[in-house]
Amino acid sequence: MTALITGLGLILSVLIAYLNVQKNQRANLQLQEAHLRNELKLKLYDKFSTVFAKAGDSVSLAGTQYYSIISMFNVRLQSGMAVSPTITGSQLTEQAHVAQTDLNRMLMVLEEYEIVFLRFGAFRRQLSEEHSRFLRTHGELWSKLLMYLPFLHSETKQQVGPVLFPAVEDLAAIEVLHEAYLAVCSDISSYMIDLQIETQNELLGALFNRTLPPRHPGNPSAKVLRRDDAELVVRPKGRLV
Repeated sequence: MTALITGLGLILSVLIAYLNVQKNQRANLQLQEAHLRNELKLKLYDKFSTVFAKAGDSVSLAGTQYYSIISMFNVRLQSGMAVSPTITGSQLTEQAHVAQTDLNRMLMVLEEYEIVFLRFGAFRRQLSEEHSRFLRTHGELWSKLLMYLPFLHSETKQQVGPVLFPAVEDLAAIEVLHEAYLAVCSDISSYMIDLQIETQNELLGALFNRTLPPRHPGNPSAKVLRRDDAELVVRPKGRLV
């Protein structure tokens, strides 16, 4: 009888040890899975942040490149100094092309990783609209300004001109178009900040056990983009972005 009890005790001890080993293995697997998920989130955020920052920088540069041109025309009209812009129309177009390409890439990231950005519908819609506004306002400004810019001679490849300069009323019309273009670039830059904030909250909030507050613009009427309140369970009919 004693031997039986001893044997049962030994079997029970082995069983308990086995269950503890299984429990520890499951716990280790869960820790490994959590570590891998967190590592993936960090890598994804690093990738997304690079794309978003590049788009924001490109738009900012595209928005500021007209300042010197319009400033020179103002100085020429007000003081009579013989100053002329040195940036050609093709150079302006190149930077705008870089900006719109980077914006396209940013929008594609929101689409390609839709499972990550499921609550970013407001961002997709707003930034898609701003992308269209960017192309339109830049085209209007560029076409109005083009005749007053220097150009490359087709044969000598040397920069020539400008040969025409805007009158007061022409420059006033250009400045109106410039302000509209700058407003779009400023809005996009602001929304890119919102996108960076909410991407951190989405991917890193649980990891660091905190979230970032939304952007607080000086103008209380300025629009601030946030993640959607809830995840969509049905794809909106006809949604492209």
